[in-house]
Amino acid sequence: MSCEVTGGNPPVSTIIFTCGEIPTKTSQSTVGPAVVRDIRFTVKRADDNQICRCSAIHTTNQYNLFKETRISVIYSPNVTVYSKYNIHYNSVKIICEANGRPPEYHFSKFTHFWGGQKIREIAGRLESPNRHVHIIQPYSYKDSGTYECTVSNNVTGLNNVTEQTGNKTINMHVRLVLMDTSKQNETIAVTIGQNLTLSKTIFSKNNISSYNWINPHGATTKHNSEVNSVDVTLNIYKTRVRDTGYRFSLLIGRIEEDDHGLHVLTVCNAFGCGEFYTNVVTAEPSKENTTVLPEPRKENTTMLPEPSRENTTLLPGLKLICS
Repeated sequence: MSCEVTGGNPPVSTIIFTCGEIPTKTSQSTVGPAVVRDIRFTVKRADDNQICRCSAIHTTNQYNLFKETRISVIYSPNVTVYSKYNIHYNSVKIICEANGRPPEYHFSKFTHFWGGQKIREIAGRLESPNRHVHIIQPYSYKDSGTYECTVSNNVTGLNNVTEQTGNKTINMHVRLVLMDTSKQNETIAVTIGQNLTLSKTIFSKNNISSYNWINPHGATTKHNSEVNSVDVTLNIYKTRVRDTGYRFSLLIGRIEEDDHGLHVLTVCNAFGCGEFYTNVVTAEPSKENTTVLPEPRKENTTMLPEPSRENTTLLPGLKLICS
């Protein structure tokens, strides 16, 4: 920026040129009848609305001239993505907020990612000139993931592009999910003396806070139980993704009569607990190795008549033996 002062006899000797608290580099020169003060500084967004003042002091000290100007910085928007929950309505609002100058924005659709894999694009609505929102109601674990929003005000940013992007990873406030829903109320038939291990595979985007097993007699136990991380495949809005789940196992060992009955696994995260049931029952004796022989068939059986002994002629030298 430059401040030029002309007139005066002799010309002004000193020009003071400042812009608030902005650090500047200055130089002064004389060009013909004019005295020029130049200042140089790197413009930052925080410099917006700062007042620059140029004042000239004459050697006679009989006058002091000044002029002011206000800095108006134009810049590409800062983009912030965040969420707000409404537990009463089981809804979550995804918010994309822009802060730039001029405050005239074009918002793109939200893009939903899961672990870097694109899931879908969802439209939002303009809640205020600088705020674009999308409401999910009701939400489920499938709505967890990273939400990305792109905004432009047609000003090129420091990254040399006009579109600026913000994103936020949001884990929905939901309980755990059983990977195989058929095992919510599972029945296992076993025989006395058979070895048995119970297991359930659980998925949760939020950390597991506690778990326990309850046996048919109401006793809580973690003895001979373990939790392991396992790879799981999820179907997120028709897109198959890979993630990490938890496998809860309980080694019962050789089954005894007391082990029959309902075993309950309770698992909790920060947003609630889930109960998963396994009913251990006595197996019926197997009939697989039983062989049933068919009765003899009597169809098409021909009974021959006994030979008649009447009028029997004996030839010489032969004996007739009846039995």
